[in-house]
Amino acid sequence: MYETGKVREGIQGKTIVLTGAPAPARFRGTDAVFNIGCATRAAGSLPPGVYLAMNYRIFPAGKVRKNREARCFGWIESSTSR
Repeated sequence: MYETGKVREGIQGKTIVLTGAPAPARFRGTDAVFNIGCATRAAGSLPPGVYLAMNYRIFPAGKVRKNREARCFGWIESSTSR
């Protein structure tokens, strides 16, 4: 997701929101459906840029990476804006 978002950062004048989930929406206990709703809302309300809708949050694409140990997305350590 991070790398896909970085590639899309060069697209001007568009709001792009990427999303996903560790398990498909058809499984119980997944946040897939919520992430889709969150991404849809974000796409209609955020300024142009590239974002990730994950773990009940919206992240600017260049400020987040997957934490494989915690199995979630989180801020890049050097980021000061949260």
